Amino acid sequence: ELAVMAAYGDGMDRDGAGARARAKELCDGGAAGACTLHGTLLASSIGGDRDDAGAVASWTKACELRHTLGCAELGAAYRDGRGVPRDVAKAASLFAKGCTAGSMAACGNLGLAHETGAGVPRDAAKAAALLNRACEAHEPAACHSVGVMHKNGTGVAKNLARATALFKESCTGRYGRGCYELA
Repeated sequence: ELAVMAAYGDGMDRDGAGARARAKELCDGGAAGACTLHGTLLASSIGGDRDDAGAVASWTKACELRHTLGCAELGAAYRDGRGVPRDVAKAASLFAKGCTAGSMAACGNLGLAHETGAGVPRDAAKAAALLNRACEAHEPAACHSVGVMHKNGTGVAKNLARATALFKESCTGRYGRGCYELA
């Protein structure tokens, strides 16, 4: 918890380098959440230079320790080819693992994979169900995506009122694309 506070300056002076060091120490000791945080800090410029390969190593450990957000972050790295060769099938597999374990970020990403057919069979209905599940857990990007599906009638019945409500939820969650849809 102190590593998070130091990383983002929550209640104390911001100390990104100290947060990285503390998160690494805790990760090395087997704290799964600290591994996810360490990976996130390495993937950003908080506390030092960006290190995508190091981030992948930390997220891999987090996922192995069953930290669902670590699996989601690792899946995104494989999807985007950050620190590892791009592999959408592996990304989808990691999103499925994280989603099954309860990560709504992973469920949202798995939904997007099903919507586009990235590493899994294209299935609009399954995409909508996964995105809706993530949206109900207040994942604003998922709310936007399932809102677009309702707007266009993709995988669900076309429902402009529902789409608008989902865009509002997304915008409230500070996801700019949701706000854009309301303009």
